[in-house]
Amino acid sequence: MRRTILPLILLLTSTISVAESNNDRFENAYNYLESGIGTVKIDGVGNGLYLSFGGSGTFGNFIINGQFSLDIDSSSTPKVSRLGFGYLWSLNNQAEIIIGYNVSKIDLTLDSGGSGTVDEDAINLGFSSYLSDNSSATVSLSVPVTGGGSVGFGFAGNYWLNDSTAIHFGYEPNTGGSSTSLTLRFGL
Repeated sequence: MRRTILPLILLLTSTISVAESNNDRFENAYNYLESGIGTVKIDGVGNGLYLSFGGSGTFGNFIINGQFSLDIDSSSTPKVSRLGFGYLWSLNNQAEIIIGYNVSKIDLTLDSGGSGTVDEDAINLGFSSYLSDNSSATVSLSVPVTGGGSVGFGFAGNYWLNDSTAIHFGYEPNTGGSSTSLTLRFGL
């Protein structure tokens, strides 16, 4: 695990040093690259730790985002991949509504023999708001399109270290599992 964390720290440090300063934090909230750690949980199987990489970009009010993972847990093989498309409406300078469609796959194999997979397509409705000059929060409702799953509630938060770099925490529900991540986001 030490061999994996050292390159992550070097990557984060080098990315912070070249991150471009930008005064529009809403722009950075949807145009970013990120990396960090996360946990995946699959009901009835267990938990696993992963290294998360992702990004998001906007085209007018349209958003495209994605995430993938690398295994860093010696006792399990967790895999997380997501691809999302969305549209955002600005309510005012402090809040936005986002509607989107996400495709996600969470996979977990434990060395002890347990394994499970969660594949889900979902429509998400989210509300994002600034809480202060350097923090924001998002809550979302996730409605599965396939598989007859249950409605889930997700949440996320950003704390900006400067105009283009934020610490991000996120929880994303899936029917039969979930993932939680702590990443460092770099605005583009």
